[in-house]
Amino acid sequence: MTISYISAPINLTDKFTKFLVWEEKQNYVQLRWIQDVKLVLNFNKHSSNLDDLDENQWFIYWLNHIENNPWAKNHLMAYLEFNCYWVIKNFFTRKNVYLGKLSETEKYIKGFNILRDYTSNPHKILKEFRKFNPNYSHIKTYSQRWLYNLMKDSLNKEYGVAKYSYWGLLKNTTKNNLKSALNHRGYSQKEINSYLLLWQCFQEVYGNEIKIKKGEMISEPTFEKITKIVGLYKSLINIDSSIGGENNYLNISTSIFQKIMRKCHNSLVAYEKIKRPSAYAYNLPLQSDIDNNEDAINSLSLENILFKREKEEITEMTGNSSSNFLDKQELNLLLVEILQKIKENDQHKLRLLTLNYGLGLRQTTIAQLLDSRQDKISKEKGKLNETIFQNFVQVVESKLSKDNDDAEAINLNTPPLNTVNKLIENWLTNCYKKPLYAKLQQLFVNLSPAQKKLLKLTYGGDYYLINEKKIGLDKEEIAIRFQVNKKEIENQLNMIKKSLQTELIQYINCRHNLKIDTNNKQVIKLVETWLEEAPYGMFG
Repeated sequence: MTISYISAPINLTDKFTKFLVWEEKQNYVQLRWIQDVKLVLNFNKHSSNLDDLDENQWFIYWLNHIENNPWAKNHLMAYLEFNCYWVIKNFFTRKNVYLGKLSETEKYIKGFNILRDYTSNPHKILKEFRKFNPNYSHIKTYSQRWLYNLMKDSLNKEYGVAKYSYWGLLKNTTKNNLKSALNHRGYSQKEINSYLLLWQCFQEVYGNEIKIKKGEMISEPTFEKITKIVGLYKSLINIDSSIGGENNYLNISTSIFQKIMRKCHNSLVAYEKIKRPSAYAYNLPLQSDIDNNEDAINSLSLENILFKREKEEITEMTGNSSSNFLDKQELNLLLVEILQKIKENDQHKLRLLTLNYGLGLRQTTIAQLLDSRQDKISKEKGKLNETIFQNFVQVVESKLSKDNDDAEAINLNTPPLNTVNKLIENWLTNCYKKPLYAKLQQLFVNLSPAQKKLLKLTYGGDYYLINEKKIGLDKEEIAIRFQVNKKEIENQLNMIKKSLQTELIQYINCRHNLKIDTNNKQVIKLVETWLEEAPYGMFG
């Protein structure tokens, strides 16, 4: 245990007049309460005339007087003290956060200092809590959510990758960290060996030579430095080749040095996002803004939602190389043409693709629905995937050979086959999910206003700062808005989701002449996924 337990203040006077003091012991932080006598006198003075105010109302009362009453800010700071303690304790208990060389106890002190900077600033308090509505949430819940996100954002800014420039991140990472990041991105062992060796040469030639003053950014290596780095790389490969390791590395030239370092940088950024806490926000534009903004409509379209992951992978694979034919529009056109040739006038293949990629059903279930055997379905799916893959690769190779005469560059610019295969699999999944998502959107629009509002609050929320696990509101907060108990909210949600699942299955069965069970787990999962991803800001 690195922080001592301390109980929350019980009565309103204590909540608005007590502060935490801490002492750093050898292995933990010792906390205790201390009460401000002057604040107690001031609170009692006001409460003699306002004795019927509850916790929410007292907070709003002091908030409204923060600009003209010097005591108001201190009362609000006192109230937020225990919330700071609760947020810090839970944050570091649940997360293994790397904060440089800080010890465990120093992390807690760091957390208190971060949050105290915010809670002692009347302008920041006023700006945030003007949005608070006691009819929608309790002040404790609202303030803890705000403080939790402040903690994450502040630590990310100071200790995350955001503090590094492009070349600074490459210079300050470690070999093991880069290796893990490249592994996570799915690069082959030969590519990983090559990228790591090139990065080590970058460190040796450039990283160890430059002298950076505090606050300066690391500049891009000059062409002379790049030539020296690649020269060292090739000399090390030649040494390895002498002992039979010539096939372990790629033949890298100066012209593709930047491309490979970009891959390393992108891999590090993606890997850091997994390791560190990240803040999410659901700040979609208002419907009036969308109506007057074509870009906003495009950014929130169903197609962009479905192809978001593909777009990221395409960008990572192609960069600015000659293989930029893999942009979204050309990729869609190419794969659509391939599919049209394969499944033209073949309802069986259409149903197989829909059941496998759209619904994600198991092969045994697909075999039952199509009145076939599981091994036959497996062979059909494998043959279909192989045909799509081969057609795609043939077009890619043909285009590359026309657009690039440099054989070495072609070899490096061509995406790894396993990456292409994964890309096609993801594209097919989203392609066959798209009509199902469109149907769910239509079903959502046809719900009653109360049902739509319940789903929006549960999955979309309406806070500027939100919790980490999901963007919706807690069932207790929703129950307050609907003026019912939590159990009733859960029952209504289950009823609405069951209705969406049933109608979606009826749509699929009718369109493809199938008999999918209404309790199919994959359909239930699909509906739940759509509810979590749906662009509620577009629905009015």
